[in-house]
Amino acid sequence: YRIYPNKNQSAILNQWIGQGRLVYNYMLELNKVTYEQEQKFVFGYDMTKLLPELKQQEGKEFLQEIPAQCLQQKCLDLDKALKQSLPKNKNRKGFPNFKSKKRDESGIRFTTFKFEGTRIVLPKMVGGIKVKMERPLLGKKSSITVYKDKIGHYFISIVVLIPDIIEP
Repeated sequence: YRIYPNKNQSAILNQWIGQGRLVYNYMLELNKVTYEQEQKFVFGYDMTKLLPELKQQEGKEFLQEIPAQCLQQKCLDLDKALKQSLPKNKNRKGFPNFKSKKRDESGIRFTTFKFEGTRIVLPKMVGGIKVKMERPLLGKKSSITVYKDKIGHYFISIVVLIPDIIEP
């Protein structure tokens, strides 16, 4: 669905997307160094445990502005990418690449959000963001990903859980 943030909300979303990319790249670099030294990776849960310390580092205090769940989700995204690159994975993919500002359209994922009429309310965001709902949502809302396309339009992708239908 397309969303229409105001100028202030756009600035905040841009910052958050950049902060998510920074954390992803930081954790990827950490994994490269760890693998070179110890021949093992730092996976999802352990990466998320490092986030509070990262937020306290000098020059990285701005990471406290973004909702913690977004940074945790970036760690889980990298965790999935790392696991898909392992030789024992039958659907093996290449080793993850660093995200660049020009090519990254992965966005940021929220697990806590709510709809208020024609607006979506995100944690730490002042006011709701106008959203154009072309079709109704069926099922229980699980998470949303906010992303920006190459021409500067914002969108949300919503994951919904639909219960299995049991026929009599």
